[in-house]
Amino acid sequence: MLRQPTSSVNGRHSTCPPVAAYRPPAVCTTPIELPTLIIPRTCRHPYTRLESATGELVRRICGRWRCSVECRERWSQKMGRRLSDELRRRPAHFHVRLSCHARVSDRELSAGHSRFWRRLRKQTKCEYFAMNEWKKGRRHAHAVVRSRVPVSSAVVGRLWCLSLPGRTVSHHSGQIRNQQAISRYLCKLLELPPATFSGRLYSCSRGFFEGQENETAT
Repeated sequence: MLRQPTSSVNGRHSTCPPVAAYRPPAVCTTPIELPTLIIPRTCRHPYTRLESATGELVRRICGRWRCSVECRERWSQKMGRRLSDELRRRPAHFHVRLSCHARVSDRELSAGHSRFWRRLRKQTKCEYFAMNEWKKGRRHAHAVVRSRVPVSSAVVGRLWCLSLPGRTVSHHSGQIRNQQAISRYLCKLLELPPATFSGRLYSCSRGFFEGQENETAT
């Protein structure tokens, strides 16, 4: 028979209470659900983000127009919303298209676009937003213009010919009927720019977007 351990307190012996048997903590048998990982399809520069609302790990696409088809679509949607909001507040008046049918380099075509917009702004004091677009590898530009002075087809044609002398060019200029439709049309980006293109995808004049101080382009 085991004797109970005793202790001495002030010269008196007392019996210690029995020590409770050690019980290991209960093991959780409920499976842990790992966060869901959503993988982009074709983005080459995705990044991971933890959504605080759902606790899911989400792979976000980078949204660069040069990256992939899905990133181009995301960029197009964001730019379309931005342009649509701006035109809802301050409508544009004219839609302009500039095309060159001769084989020219991107540098020469970009220089021609810059000369055209400088001439048009000097003559009409307008504001513009211009977007480059490709069709079967051939580049052209669409733009929306705010101007108190009429931007007629004759004016656009004369200035465009002066900006690219000796080249076969075509143009269009007309009044805008639907602001939201034209914003979607400009930002549709149906075809990716060629890999050799290193210029600006869009450009706008100073003050075209509300709160904008400097000319922005990318």
